Amino acid sequence: MKKLNLGCGNNYMEGWTNLDLNIDIYGCKSKLDISHDLNEYPYPLKENEFEVIRSWGLLEHIKDLDSHIKELTKVSKINCKMEVHVPYFLSYTTGKELPIHRFGLNCVQLFAIFEKYGWRLKSKKLNISYNKYLSWLNGIVNYCGFTKNLLERFPIIIPEGIDWVFKLNEKKERNEKT
Repeated sequence: MKKLNLGCGNNYMEGWTNLDLNIDIYGCKSKLDISHDLNEYPYPLKENEFEVIRSWGLLEHIKDLDSHIKELTKVSKINCKMEVHVPYFLSYTTGKELPIHRFGLNCVQLFAIFEKYGWRLKSKKLNISYNKYLSWLNGIVNYCGFTKNLLERFPIIIPEGIDWVFKLNEKKERNEKT
């Protein structure tokens, strides 16, 4: 099974194709399999190659999300699973890297872009904390849709991020007139 760790940063994963821009942003070079600016198209990947894509903390850095999702669709096999994490728009992590973060998201954004190319949402959850001592809060918040919706409307607790899982049901090409 071919797996792509897209925008891997310092999280090199054995058995995956690790792709990122090898820039010294955090004081160290990343270990990579492929170095490429993900704002430049096309990506140096084969068509219909991957069955799993992990995009952790990447989308908020992309200039053109439509072109990015179109490119990921091209390199994915049908039934490919894509795991996506982005910072929540009200969280401190959204503004943490202001020079390179373009936006933060809430739970209802982005679906149209994914659906446009044949991706379907399989799951979404809010992450209150990635800290191992506070991660129990994630279970409470994501227990049912009501809790997520309530938190989204009345953000008493501000999540750090949102995790989505998409599945590629069919590949769609959209020819839009400009």
